[in-house]
Amino acid sequence: MNKYIRLCLGIILVQLNFGYVNEVHAQTTNSNRINDLLSQLDQETNDTSKTLICIELAELYAQSNYKLAAKYALRAVEYSEPIIFSSARFQALTTVGDIFINSGEKQIAVDYFIQFIKEAKEFGDQLNLEIGYFNLGSAWLGIGEVAKAEKMLLAFEKSVLEERGEKIDAYDTLILMSLYCNMINIAILRKDIGYGTRYFEKGSKIAASNEKLTNLKGLLFFNYGYLLMEKLRHDEAIAYFDTAMVLFRKTNDMAQVGMSLRCLGSVYDAKNNAEKARQYLLDSYRIGLDLNNDPLIEESAQSLYDYYKTREKADSTLKYLTILNEVKARKKESEAREKLLSQELRWEYEEQQRLVQEKNRENWIRVIFLALVMAGVFVYLVLKNKRRLKRIRLENYNLELSAEKLRLDNELLHAQLEMKDKQLATEVLYRIQNNEVVREMVQKLVDAKSQPQKEVRASIDKVVQHLERTIEETAWEEFELRFLQVHTDFYDKLQENCPDLSVQQRRLCAFIKLNMTTKDIATITGQSPHSIVVARSRLRKKLGLLDTDMALVAFINSL
Repeated sequence: MNKYIRLCLGIILVQLNFGYVNEVHAQTTNSNRINDLLSQLDQETNDTSKTLICIELAELYAQSNYKLAAKYALRAVEYSEPIIFSSARFQALTTVGDIFINSGEKQIAVDYFIQFIKEAKEFGDQLNLEIGYFNLGSAWLGIGEVAKAEKMLLAFEKSVLEERGEKIDAYDTLILMSLYCNMINIAILRKDIGYGTRYFEKGSKIAASNEKLTNLKGLLFFNYGYLLMEKLRHDEAIAYFDTAMVLFRKTNDMAQVGMSLRCLGSVYDAKNNAEKARQYLLDSYRIGLDLNNDPLIEESAQSLYDYYKTREKADSTLKYLTILNEVKARKKESEAREKLLSQELRWEYEEQQRLVQEKNRENWIRVIFLALVMAGVFVYLVLKNKRRLKRIRLENYNLELSAEKLRLDNELLHAQLEMKDKQLATEVLYRIQNNEVVREMVQKLVDAKSQPQKEVRASIDKVVQHLERTIEETAWEEFELRFLQVHTDFYDKLQENCPDLSVQQRRLCAFIKLNMTTKDIATITGQSPHSIVVARSRLRKKLGLLDTDMALVAFINSL
């Protein structure tokens, strides 16, 4: 990666600060505070509280011990898994990403920022989604993945501008300025002056609306000046470096002032203005010494070495070569320590991942075991339900058979009733015919009475009396006996509905119950059909029925 980006600009990340952490940072960060937090962590049972405690411990340890910082940052992520989509969860992911970025393990940081974006999308958290875009883009930029970085940073810009529109607040201007500084960084890598100019203009417009962005504005001018220097537009580059240096001095950012002086020295050297070049490079070198800033000392010493070597100043060349070698030696030692630290952090990360995988494997075993138990219960319930359904179907089938048997029995009884009614009617008709015969005989005997023999007349009278009694009493007694065998409670129901019916009316009701016609009834009773019609009419009135014969028939059939 370009040395300028590695030493001067680096990457700009958005830091999230929630209420709990801000409150904690207001307290002391000495070892007593760490001990207090460790004690709290041992006693705490709430996942959110444990997550926030680990985040604070990670931030405190990051000031002196990245290994412990990474350990507690990873634990914060682990504790936050049950409280996914919470602010503590997003803060844990951001913290672990920041720590691995600053410790040099940018690829690991990328993984956590990707997870951050995924969860923000699932939760529908627009603000955290934007922060995720920015931090992932910056992380990609830190490891030289320019195309991926550009994609994320442009997604961030689009989201902010479309979501807020004209309602951009101070926080939005801060992160947009950071974005445009990074976009110019991409332009430097591409050596694309048009691309850089577009984002410099956007950044300048925002900076003009917010006076509190002095340092970011200085960085914007510095980046654009460096892009112009790379394109050999030296006079323009000088103007932007001068402006950046003034802005950095306002914020007392002397490291960036030193870098601005070094760049000015390089530009003046390229313009063959030896005196100004030497002066700016020496000023940059002195600031590096004052700040004990080895990267700035190295850059300045390298430029001074090149400057004096070109002009064949042996003593000065040797001086800065010696300084440069000393700085490079310290740098190698520092890089070795950083490499060892980076390896330790990676081991810590891998150990954490191994523990997570083991935990996930144990959880999967539990899930599989639970699934098998549930499957067994399900199969048992299914078989039990099948047996129950089979029993229910059998019971329903038996009920259907019983219902069918009952229906057939009812049909049989109905058929038997109809048959008995027909038998009764036939019996009555038979007796009627007998009565007709008897009447004829009676009539003949009556006619024989006109004969003079006294003895014959007396015998005939006795036969007539006997036959008349037999017609009236025997026929009707036999009829009613047979009728009640079929319709056991008919007369009782008739008595309940109309207790004042005469004997003749009761017999008329019985004939109607047997579905006999008016003509049949007239034949049985020896009356004329007209007399039967009149009798039916009187019966209807007595029963309080409508003046229709159908109403009388329906009433009697209902009894």
